[in-house]
Amino acid sequence: MGKSRPTYSRFPVGAAIMTEDGRIFAGGNIEVASYPEGWCAETTALSHYVMGEGGTITDICVIAERLPLCTPCGGCRQRLAEFAPPDARLHLCADGKIARTLTMAEIFPLGFDGDGLAPQTAFILGSGLGGLVAAIEDAVHLPYEELDGFPASGVSGHAGELVAGKLSGKPVMMLSGRAHYYEKGDAAVMRPAIEILHGLGIRNLILTNSAGSLREDLPPGSVMLITDHINFAGTNPLIGEENDRRFVGMTSAYDAGLCDRLRAAASAENIELGEGVYMWFSGPSFETPAEIRMARTLGADAVGMSTVPEVILGRFVGLNCAACSVITNFGAGMTGGELSHQETKDMAPVGGGRLQKILSRFVAEEIIRIKRDGGALSQARIAEFIAGVTDGSVTDAQISALAMAVFFNGMDRDETVALTLAMRDSGDVLDWSDIDRPVCDKHSTGGVGDNVSLMLAPIAAACGLAVPMISGRGLGHTGGTLDKMESIPGYNVAPDNTLFRTITRDIGCAIIGQTGDLAPADKRIYGVRDVTATVENLSLITASILSKKLAAGLGALVLDVKFGNGAFIDDIAETRALAESLVQVANGAGTRTAAILTDMNEPLASAAGNAVEVANAVRFLTGDDRDPRLETVVLTLVGEMLLQSELETDRDAAIATARAALDDGRATELFGRMVHGLGGPAGFVDSFRDHLPVAPLIEDVPAPSGGFVSGVQTRALGVAVVEMGGGRRRREDEIDHAVGLDRIVPVGTSIQKGDPPS
Repeated sequence: MGKSRPTYSRFPVGAAIMTEDGRIFAGGNIEVASYPEGWCAETTALSHYVMGEGGTITDICVIAERLPLCTPCGGCRQRLAEFAPPDARLHLCADGKIARTLTMAEIFPLGFDGDGLAPQTAFILGSGLGGLVAAIEDAVHLPYEELDGFPASGVSGHAGELVAGKLSGKPVMMLSGRAHYYEKGDAAVMRPAIEILHGLGIRNLILTNSAGSLREDLPPGSVMLITDHINFAGTNPLIGEENDRRFVGMTSAYDAGLCDRLRAAASAENIELGEGVYMWFSGPSFETPAEIRMARTLGADAVGMSTVPEVILGRFVGLNCAACSVITNFGAGMTGGELSHQETKDMAPVGGGRLQKILSRFVAEEIIRIKRDGGALSQARIAEFIAGVTDGSVTDAQISALAMAVFFNGMDRDETVALTLAMRDSGDVLDWSDIDRPVCDKHSTGGVGDNVSLMLAPIAAACGLAVPMISGRGLGHTGGTLDKMESIPGYNVAPDNTLFRTITRDIGCAIIGQTGDLAPADKRIYGVRDVTATVENLSLITASILSKKLAAGLGALVLDVKFGNGAFIDDIAETRALAESLVQVANGAGTRTAAILTDMNEPLASAAGNAVEVANAVRFLTGDDRDPRLETVVLTLVGEMLLQSELETDRDAAIATARAALDDGRATELFGRMVHGLGGPAGFVDSFRDHLPVAPLIEDVPAPSGGFVSGVQTRALGVAVVEMGGGRRRREDEIDHAVGLDRIVPVGTSIQKGDPPS
């Protein structure tokens, strides 16, 4: 810093750029007489970089002496983006060390207010309440004596430091300790600190203090929300101000919205939050019994030696203010004992623990409030919330509240993309860079007789794609690919990562189940949505589907979105809306994606169940029996996968390539190798009848009358399979893989009364 900026600057900033060859180019902010003209530190560092003909930028560091975190301004971000690649690391430094690291791709879209990196909310902590600092994550500590204008506190129990970091996953600032009027004889002693907070973009100021109670129902250890105050100190921090701004209105000194949020946070934590009027005494001596009686007569509920001048100053600079008192004692004369500061420090942690829970909840629920009120959520806010879902700091109640807010108010495309990416990144994201073929997969929204994946994966692999297919189990009346594959004895749907990668690399496809390390946030959120009637929301459905698929590290994705009486969505218009949402969001997340709408007004295959659908798939692959509709859907989807992966450029040619891989036996060979590689029998394709379970009772279902089949109650067929044991009514139910339906006749078939299916 000393070498990179002018000594006369009151806001010194330093920046440094490192290139791949290890060279470093430093710079500092330059201020000139024609202020506000000047150069930012990042700009001067870039100038040195350009003049020095630097190579590829790998790292950028920024540090400011008067900010916990200093992010590049919009102009500097644009200039940096012209020279630095998206994966260049940007290190935001404080206190001589790196406090946070992002990539250029992450920093460029972030805003400069609370929706970006900077916090919107700051807290001032009173006597003995510094324990809240321990809850701050990624904390940066700056002692007041190192910050211009910050007054050092001379009171024990006040640490005297500015702390910046995250509380419940949200960026905040905390002033751990304050200076008091009685220390300096100056009611405006906290003015520089509050003005700096305002200058840093703080909008909400939450003050806390230790106070004496004047009410028997507010005993020591309780917490009181301050709804108004009485200034009994005989002074005001705005005395001497020389303009009309000094006439600050105090009718709504304590912001109603912030107070409501604090009430809601206390209620959610099942903490009783008292409310009342706070009276400011100058201190440092405690009040007399007579003064306490007077305060009660004047309408005060608690007394203390701080907060009021800070609220006045906060309102003066335009901050929204709220305050809470931790009750540490009863007022003088109410119990007969003498008061002491030691008692205050001893009792503060008791109520302080309750207050910490309230404030943590208060911060976390900001995102819920925004969406509840119909606002749009930024990428940063969504990412922070999902991080809390993953680490457990966000409760199920908060997940439920946000899900309900989204259910009623929706999300736009950018919000849904951000939610998808945040849930994708909540766990492992697979990397297939060591595979020398395009990586692509297919996802189906579910149906009856839908065994497409079993044929599609090996056909696509035979065409030159890698298909790491992470599938699911049956849901409702629809079958699940994993349940079908588990019909094969020994087949392992949960291999370790090494085997999964080996099979995908060597064979070209592997059909397995979702691991706990892929999109764990989605698993938790879906569990809450499932029991809170918030499943049926387009944005939440889209993010849930795509987060798991994109975590597989795909280069391209094809979606089979079904409509009709056997699908989850019957109406074709609603199905089209879901398909459009999935395609827009997936492409917005950086994965080439297309969707095909398929008709589920009758089963795709002529079988519905588990083992019977595997048998149907083997006969399809070998050419012994191919249901026409199923063949069309399978080859169309594989063709689209080839197009999206850019192995083909013409749709008809892509489908012809897929058909050739099916007809010449390559796909059949790969299916057999995949089954054996994941633990199934060798030679399964040739001897599948010897390995698949068979139901002990097989009954024909004769036609009740003659004619043509004009329609199928597809959902009813799926429910029938579930009722026989081939699906789950509860998550813990065991599957009977042998049961099912086969020889299902398609629409248009001519039948005679009493005929069994042929």
